Amino acid sequence: QLRQLPGMAGVPVVFLTAKAMPEQLEELLRHGATGVIVKPFDPVRLPQDIRMYWEHGRGPRG
Repeated sequence: QLRQLPGMAGVPVVFLTAKAMPEQLEELLRHGATGVIVKPFDPVRLPQDIRMYWEHGRGPRG
């Protein structure tokens, strides 16, 4: 629904979640997530991960 809003079609959507089962991650990606960052995450690396998704789309964790 987010991507149906005017101007939002190309905005990357990244989920931050504690759900780390492969089928749960796959479901988020099937629903259009650009990526998934699983808790616990490295707070030092978080800005880099978000930048990667913003600039390049799906990355190694999604």
